[in-house]
Amino acid sequence: DASTDNLNMIPFLALTGVTAFSDGKLSGAVSITDSLAHPLIAFKGTIRDLSVSTFRVPSIECDLAVDREKLSVDGVLRVSPQHEGAFHGTLPLVSAPFLYGLDRAKHVSFEVDLPEGDLAGLADATDIVADAAGRYSAQLMVTGSIVEPHLYGDLRMSGASFRLSGMEERYYGVDATVLLEDSLITISKLSAREGKKGTLDCAGRITLRGWRPATYDLTATADEFVLASLSNILANVSGTVKVATKTEGDRGVPVLS
Repeated sequence: DASTDNLNMIPFLALTGVTAFSDGKLSGAVSITDSLAHPLIAFKGTIRDLSVSTFRVPSIECDLAVDREKLSVDGVLRVSPQHEGAFHGTLPLVSAPFLYGLDRAKHVSFEVDLPEGDLAGLADATDIVADAAGRYSAQLMVTGSIVEPHLYGDLRMSGASFRLSGMEERYYGVDATVLLEDSLITISKLSAREGKKGTLDCAGRITLRGWRPATYDLTATADEFVLASLSNILANVSGTVKVATKTEGDRGVPVLS
């Protein structure tokens, strides 16, 4: 048994072949028993600043166990000091020469539920957003396998406003309903305002192949929507843009018309 305080978890994840995360620190109680190469592991404590790509989770309180065949975890995900949600799940493991790797063919189960909360904390979770306000909620459930996942959930925003990093425009009156059902993302509602008169409405569908977008069928309609952050461009946009799919090799890429 041991205790940790701000222990960098990235080198340990790399030993199991998990390289998606760029930062994360463990603080809590750790128990390691049985085999040194394939131990039974239990951890109870906090993961801070878990980061993947441009997103980070400031704090995760979790209870985690590894028993050679699976990793089981449940806890509380704190997106901001004022907003948190519960999660739990099981990931299948396969023995590696040292420790374990993810078994990409066996059943996976994971759920996270973020009830309605304040968007103000979003700026602390990603460098993409400079500041934000309004209300949002999100749910995600993953079943199937890592290779062939089945994804379900939704994302909802109401009365939201935000400004993207490095941009002048502030979008407000943002209302959105995005549904995820197996391999289909449905944007049933996405509307926003910008400036005194600018409006934007978007709806459509994106199909997934595994974890990646495969086809696009989206329509966006703008009316006096100002774009001032593109290099050397000041544009007042009105009209309709459609996003379809062009196949390049074994993947689909979005095409605008």
